[in-house]
Amino acid sequence: MIETIGVSSMLRDMPTAHDILLVLDIYTVLLVVGLHAACAVRPHVLTGEALRVRYGVHVDLRIPLGAIRAVHRETQMTHRPAADVLDLAIGSQTSVRLELAEPVTHRSLLGRPRRVHTVRLHADDPGTLVQALTRA
Repeated sequence: MIETIGVSSMLRDMPTAHDILLVLDIYTVLLVVGLHAACAVRPHVLTGEALRVRYGVHVDLRIPLGAIRAVHRETQMTHRPAADVLDLAIGSQTSVRLELAEPVTHRSLLGRPRRVHTVRLHADDPGTLVQALTRA
């Protein structure tokens, strides 16, 4: 917001550039609010048959409960990219690690499908998720 005010004052003598950058700033704010809302209204869902791991509108991965070999509560701040690991970090942090007995195919919006053996995700209450998955 401060950036918008600063740019507005710098471009007050150039109305066309001011209007273009104002529209871009408003669009950027709406985009960020929309991405946050998508993550807030599309949480992970545990049913009797599967765990749906979701990350806004970008990821909706269905993991059958029988495919989960182990679940660990594990807070991790850094993530090295790996071909068979799906990291769904929020603020560069994951709190739960799922080890799969059989790979699950992840289809991203902008890439080829890939098979993952480990899923790291963030949960607001990781202890409850780990307990629920252990019981299931």
